Amino acid sequence: VYLVTFQRNFSSTDYDVHGQMVNTDGTLNGSRLFIENAGDFQYAGRVANVNSQDSFLVVYTVNQTTGDYIAGRAVRASDGVIGVRTTLIDNANSLGQPDVGGEATTADNEGILVWTDFTSDEIFAKQVSVVANTSPTLPTCSPFAANVLIGDVNGWTNSVPTISKS
Repeated sequence: VYLVTFQRNFSSTDYDVHGQMVNTDGTLNGSRLFIENAGDFQYAGRVANVNSQDSFLVVYTVNQTTGDYIAGRAVRASDGVIGVRTTLIDNANSLGQPDVGGEATTADNEGILVWTDFTSDEIFAKQVSVVANTSPTLPTCSPFAANVLIGDVNGWTNSVPTISKS
């Protein structure tokens, strides 16, 4: 099964992150998933597979008046259960443009999150672990390890990072 994520512009003051699981033959699997459906701005959702946990890691930007931050949720592939929102990166700077690379093997349960720090014009990365558990326990995601600087300033603006797992 695959998970497609997309942004739904509910109104001029409310953007949400939704998803839809799709079977390998292209047919829909279940109904729409309301990954983040709060009454403000959540946008730029990205998704990665974490094979060892039979789940997905969805990351996205959350808008707040003091600067945007990066949140995430685990989604269990077997039943579409969505875990609670977890703040993955938040500091005094404005953060955004997240992307996430998954783990195709069953060697571990991490994804790698990359994002732009708009205040410093730098690109960072961080490991995020995913635990799917089984129903009725909700799947979880949690950041660990230190942020890793990928692209430093050096007089240039760095932005729009992407990542993939082979």
